[in-house]
Amino acid sequence: MSFRFAVAFSRISLSLLALFPLAACSAIVHSDVGSLPPAMESPDAGPVIHVDLGARDLGSQDLGPVVEVDLGGPPCSGATRCVEGELIECVGGREQRTACPLGCAMGAATRCAQFVPSNVSADSFAIGTADLDVGAGEVMLLNADTCEVEGVATHLVAQAGGPSLCVLIVRNLRVRTGGTLMPAGAHPLVVLASGDIDVEGTIDVSADQGRPGPGGGTGGGGAALNGTGAAGGAGGAHVDSFDDGGGGGGGLCGAGGAGGQGGTATGGTGGGATSTELTPLVGGSGGGSGRGSVVGASSLGGGGGGGGGALQLSAYGRLRLSGALLTGGGGGGGGGITMSGSVNWGSGGGGGSGGAMLLEAPSIEVTATARLVA
Repeated sequence: MSFRFAVAFSRISLSLLALFPLAACSAIVHSDVGSLPPAMESPDAGPVIHVDLGARDLGSQDLGPVVEVDLGGPPCSGATRCVEGELIECVGGREQRTACPLGCAMGAATRCAQFVPSNVSADSFAIGTADLDVGAGEVMLLNADTCEVEGVATHLVAQAGGPSLCVLIVRNLRVRTGGTLMPAGAHPLVVLASGDIDVEGTIDVSADQGRPGPGGGTGGGGAALNGTGAAGGAGGAHVDSFDDGGGGGGGLCGAGGAGGQGGTATGGTGGGATSTELTPLVGGSGGGSGRGSVVGASSLGGGGGGGGGALQLSAYGRLRLSGALLTGGGGGGGGGITMSGSVNWGSGGGGGSGGAMLLEAPSIEVTATARLVA
């Protein structure tokens, strides 16, 4: 598999690319392609005058109340401009200033820089009001099928060309050292944080042998010889009584390897390389099944490994990684043997491909202790 990083204006130096082995899909993306909750306006610098709303004066005594009316900012004219992180506009002849938390955007239109996460709507950021904290030594299991976490806003979001997403919407996510967040199910995991994401421990969406990670494809086995997913591996061939080819490996960002030949039987082809944009967000593909004779209800061919899961971390604030993100694929099963154990009568299954990880934030920090493994 290949391991791709898309870096645009990010704060990661190119030397960090050497930290990551060749594997499945991954992308690190900077901000400013859409909108977030509106920025807070700066305090009004305009004058306040007193206006007498009372009745006609009777002699020297005024019987009416006096109220204060805010006339807005100082008088201004001219085009909208951005100065030191503030957007300055003229509205009704008065200056209005808006703070830009992400700074000013570059481009033809003068505006505050904005951030839209991939695959989901930026409107969801506003829902994230609760923190999710995985404690040291804690293993938090998450059902990505039901996508329900106590005390945290969650959504199942459909996406074109891929499985529905399990979206956790938080204010801050922290996985402490020694803690593990481990989702399982059919839906890729997306974490949207209106604040920060700090992974000191582990987020694990890996496959486990034939069991795929969340959003990953299944390995071939039984009557279904080919792996599923974006680019599943094909099952091996079976010739005559004893010749069996191995299953092909699953593909995702890179092509899977072909299965080994057994006698005159060819191995299954590996799954091809697919798009590396991670939109839609999909996990790895399953490997093809090995072939072999059937003894009773069991085949002597090894089953294909499951594809690694898919993970997206999108933070409006800072994304800091000093722990581990795991999206590895599952290994294929070994070939079977005869009842006597003396002759190998089956071939092994192909491995599932590594999954996908997509990291997005205005500020991304990957420390020397971080491990991103696909």
